[in-house]
Amino acid sequence: MLTHFKEAIGTWVHAKDSAIADVPLGKVCDMVVNPDTAKIEAFWVKGNNGFKLLSPQNIVHWNQMELLIGEETDLVDPEGMPALRKILEHEVKIIGAPVYGKVYGKYLGKVRNFAFHTISPSIVSLRVESGWALFGARRIIPRSRIIDVKKNGIWISDQALETPTKDTKIGAENVS
Repeated sequence: MLTHFKEAIGTWVHAKDSAIADVPLGKVCDMVVNPDTAKIEAFWVKGNNGFKLLSPQNIVHWNQMELLIGEETDLVDPEGMPALRKILEHEVKIIGAPVYGKVYGKYLGKVRNFAFHTISPSIVSLRVESGWALFGARRIIPRSRIIDVKKNGIWISDQALETPTKDTKIGAENVS
């Protein structure tokens, strides 16, 4: 399923084998994104026991209302996921990150949302906005154009494709 970051935040997390039926364990409050691969490595879940991490592999079912996991022990403390230690130490926030063109170095705006697959789970595109609400620009940047993700910003390929001029007819043969 394709979803957006802002839609995923606040999703209730339930366990199939919960001690108390129909009582959520917490809510998704953020994501851990690997800056090298744009893959979502874990979800931060805020519950009664504080913040826990949930690996995407432990998600049994996900819809717009809830996220279902196998059991409560699928939510772990950060120390319980040693493979994520390096990523957590250099965690990069995607929402609010400035976006720049790699070739021209031009500031393009800030990331306001991003789309991702819940199955793979990886970022598919970024929604970048610049300027004021009525006078600003919105851009959808596909993952294929993202070149680098760092703490100080995201760099994308800003090379434009050559477009035909008015007097060039595409597909027409030159007849002299």
